[in-house]
This record gives sequence, C-alpha cells and structure tokens, in this order.
Amino acid sequence: MKRTKWHKTLIILLIAGVFTFAGCSRHHERHSGGHKTERVLSYAADKLDLNDSQRVQLKETLSSMEQSRQDMHDDGSLREAVVKELSNERIDTVRLEALVTEHMDRIEETIKGHLSEIAELHASLTPEQRERLVEVIEDHSADGRSRHRN
Repeated sequence: MKRTKWHKTLIILLIAGVFTFAGCSRHHERHSGGHKTERVLSYAADKLDLNDSQRVQLKETLSSMEQSRQDMHDDGSLREAVVKELSNERIDTVRLEALVTEHMDRIEETIKGHLSEIAELHASLTPEQRERLVEVIEDHSADGRSRHRN
C-alpha cells in the first residue's frame, strides 16, 4: 500500500493530541507515584474541563493505547533480533532495515487501530475543548523544542 505524505501527516496530528497528554505526565511520573493513565486522565480532565462521559471515554482510550504499547514492549522480538545481529562479526544492514520496517509497520497498524477511538473522543469535545486541546499541544511542542535545544 502506498503511503502518502498527507496520510502520514494526518496520523501524526491525530496521535499528537492524545500522546501530548501522555508526554506531559512523563516528568510527573518520574517524580511521583501512581498510575500513568490516571495522571494523564487527571491532567487532560483539568486542562480540557472534561465531563464524566468524556473522562470515561478518555480513560478507555488511554488504557487501550497503553496496553498496545505494553504488548509491543513485552514482545521484544526486534530487540532480540538487533542484539543477535550486533553479535555478528558484520552487521547485515539489509536485515536490520527489514526488521525496522517490519516494526514500523506494526506501530503504524497499532496507531491505525486507535484512530477510531481518538476520533470518537475528539467528536465528543466542545469547540472550546478542541481549541484548548490545540493550545495544550502547541504549548507542549514549544516546551519540548526549547528543552531539546539546550
């Protein structure tokens, strides 16, 4: 299947909103206890003023995404294959490229599997909540750029 620039851009933009909230909790996760999904949910609920139905929807989406992430992490097949390749006298770059491509395809399929959940959640937001979501993403992006420049 041919992947278009538009297709990749759309996926990145849709996922950015949800993962921004996940990313915002990374700092807090290192410095406080508690479950990541609950912290992200609390952060998003506060920033976007989510109602109870939206909170439930976000919690289900975050839990589903976290489970997918955990499943991919637990798989470890890419890590094992790379380690095996690195133990060889010569690295087979064609083999490594194929492994990375396979892994990226799996990531893309996982993301696609969550797009409908994200779209449903997005549809439930009021125009004001959508506006605030964009602001949070932009603020987070600006913070990330300045942090990584130093």
